[in-house]
Amino acid sequence: DEAGEGASASRPKFEGLICEMETLIEELGGSVFPKLNWSCPRDATWINAGENTKCLSPGEVCLLLKSSDLIVHDLCHAFDCCVGTGLDSDNPPTGELVEQSRSTSPKPPRAYLALRKWYDIKPSMEFR
Repeated sequence: DEAGEGASASRPKFEGLICEMETLIEELGGSVFPKLNWSCPRDATWINAGENTKCLSPGEVCLLLKSSDLIVHDLCHAFDCCVGTGLDSDNPPTGELVEQSRSTSPKPPRAYLALRKWYDIKPSMEFR
């Protein structure tokens, strides 16, 4: 199927990242807790076999991150409601001014993926 071949050729590949994650997972004892610099994918535990954030492979890390609404929000929509500086806070922007301020709103900082060593702890005692 030619259409299928063309689609797979245009997909981004993250071989370096995957290789680095494999190395880190091994160095951290074989299981990790993934998070971004802002939040963790705690809303996507339903997709993981143990219904937790424990990941044993780069594939599990990617699946957990892609399944999390919290992560998607942080990467794509974190600053959607922010307005640029210089606006009078007593007069909130409306209409056209909102559109102008969105174009000057602050850009989010660079996102970082952190893999931390996994520890089995009670969810009620969790603070990561």
